[in-house]
Amino acid sequence: MQTIATKRIDDALCCTRRWGAVQTGEDTPSTDLSAAGEAVQSAAQQDLGETFTEARRDLARRLRYIRQHHPEGPFTLEAFSETVGVSKRNLAQAESPTGANLRIETLIRVAYNLGIDRWAYFLDEEIFDRVNVELSVVKEFAAKRVETVALRSTHVQNIPGETLAQLSELIAGITSLGQSANEILQDMPESEHGIGQDRRQR
Repeated sequence: MQTIATKRIDDALCCTRRWGAVQTGEDTPSTDLSAAGEAVQSAAQQDLGETFTEARRDLARRLRYIRQHHPEGPFTLEAFSETVGVSKRNLAQAESPTGANLRIETLIRVAYNLGIDRWAYFLDEEIFDRVNVELSVVKEFAAKRVETVALRSTHVQNIPGETLAQLSELIAGITSLGQSANEILQDMPESEHGIGQDRRQR
């Protein structure tokens, strides 16, 4: 069975041979040149079609991921539809294995309603990975019931994903230690809680 790649190579060789015949002055019917041009155009359109298909599949994967791993999730498809302001039918089609076309305005709306201010989240794999690391930190804070965090900047920019992952692990460790210390204090008798206060009063 002839594969797509093999067919493209054969088409290219055929075009080359026909062009060589023209260069050497051999008789080549005009229909051959026309067919060669059509073959090249067809191959280009096929490449573009495969690019579109791959892009739709990537979009479907990213939509499924954020629906399942968002700090406020996981969402059912219906709840996700209400949150992002896009119809359940359109989301279901976009998340399907073959994916579906969504307008850039729709993708921006979805990102905005999920609290993601980088609109390329659904289009760029590097931004997708970076934002997911940041969202994992937020999710970890929510799980540990951390309500406020003081930061020098509200946006993290130009930090490699590996560094953000290490930061996430560090913050999770600090949060865990704080929770353990709080549990220890709660288990202590009330008399021990007042030791420091008694000394200050003396």
